[in-house]
Amino acid sequence: MNHSSNDCILVLARIPDLDTGRRLYNLGDLDAKGTAKALYHLRKQHTGKTELPPYLYRIRALLFGEPKHETSHTINDAPSPTYTFQFFADSDEKQLLQRFLQHYQPATQRLMSWQGTQLDFPNLHYRLLKHGFAPLNPTQQISLYDVLSPFPQLSAEDKPSLAQSQALFNLSSRDQSPTYFADDSDGEYLWQAHQKNDQRAIQQHLQQQADSMVQLLSAMSPTFI
Repeated sequence: MNHSSNDCILVLARIPDLDTGRRLYNLGDLDAKGTAKALYHLRKQHTGKTELPPYLYRIRALLFGEPKHETSHTINDAPSPTYTFQFFADSDEKQLLQRFLQHYQPATQRLMSWQGTQLDFPNLHYRLLKHGFAPLNPTQQISLYDVLSPFPQLSAEDKPSLAQSQALFNLSSRDQSPTYFADDSDGEYLWQAHQKNDQRAIQQHLQQQADSMVQLLSAMSPTFI
């Protein structure tokens, strides 16, 4: 699948859906910290990892990047995509999604995320349905992770993470956070930032992932673009 000049970048900040978790596991009136801890613990017991299933996350914030019409150029003079990013954060998830949908044009734009198929797009799908919005067309969604590793026979451990993909293409990692993207600890890092109401940390974390994706898209030119 080739990259299009109408492909937008989406990065989600997910935190545990505490209300659904309490109902699902009969956690009663356990406080937010205790509920999140219980959800991570139960998930690790079941799968060995703390990453929750897509339906057990709510969207705390998102970064949406729309392509600019002009392009820069890579060292080999291939066109390199450039983006304008907008950060959306709202304590009311429905309002956050409504703001996103006011900017995203599904009739003419495709959505690209890092681990879209595994987490981002299913999560977005469930949350849109939960709040009464129409689901997005999955054929208009691209998972960069799957583009780089379109081999179902490989385990997740054998596929490169975002940081490892940057190393593969000899790109410098811009990550400054204690964790890196698309692993168990990513969700816990964002949960901790949410508890501290550290909006800046959340935004920086999302922007780092978006910047890394843009780097990869540039490195993959012109074969992918």
